[in-house]
Amino acid sequence: MSNLALIHDDYGLQVKRLTEGVYTVKLSPAWDVWGPNGGYLCSLLLRAVGQQTERSMPVSFSGQYLSTPSYDDVTITVELVKSGRSVSAYSACMKQGEKIMINAMVWTSDPKDGLEYQCENLPQHFVPLNEAGDRPPVGPMAMWDNLDIREVTHHGGHYSHWYRFIPELNISDPFIDAARSIMLIDTMQWPARYFMEEKPPMFVAPSLDLYVQFHQFSENSEWLFCDASSNIAHEGLIAGSATVWDENGQLLASGGSQSLLLPARAL
Repeated sequence: MSNLALIHDDYGLQVKRLTEGVYTVKLSPAWDVWGPNGGYLCSLLLRAVGQQTERSMPVSFSGQYLSTPSYDDVTITVELVKSGRSVSAYSACMKQGEKIMINAMVWTSDPKDGLEYQCENLPQHFVPLNEAGDRPPVGPMAMWDNLDIREVTHHGGHYSHWYRFIPELNISDPFIDAARSIMLIDTMQWPARYFMEEKPPMFVAPSLDLYVQFHQFSENSEWLFCDASSNIAHEGLIAGSATVWDENGQLLASGGSQSLLLPARAL
């Protein structure tokens, strides 16, 4: 089983096993946005699966946000749905009391020989870390304090920067490395819209879902480049996508989500 040890655990990032397939964690306000950050919540589900599975790495995560939890204890249950020769599928559910917060499906696998290539080109906004600027504009929410950021661009429907997580994570574990990508892909699509123009829109955009594919893992890349874009808004919904890259230009993860547009006063 995956070793999900952290260097420290004062950010509500480590799930604790209660019994077989059942885990708990007290949610931390350090990850506050309009409530607990959705990527933070999904990272906890992923890490619970990482403790449960016999496989060595995550393949994909697909989650549905059903309710917003408070900053208190949540329970995560993980169940094996299918086990093949080299891959396994798990359902993961986060509850607070009897209310479901998130339902997710997670595929895991073991590495095996096969085709090796990367056709995806670097994003047009990509620049090496040493050419990036100072910290870009961010929101007032607490979660931004957990990220060291180097600016590349926040114009034209893109929010594309270098990020380093200030909580010191043991990223030699693929499930922890992947948790970084989940948080970036979930979070950065709305800033891509929010900072699209000089006067930000008076809306908030709570996520309805999140889908992430994990392609490679990079235990030696403390900094990650996330190229996030806001793709379309229509009929009260907004959709975006994002990719995550390491310092050597390897594509680590890609994904997207759809969110509900609400007037800012609604949350």
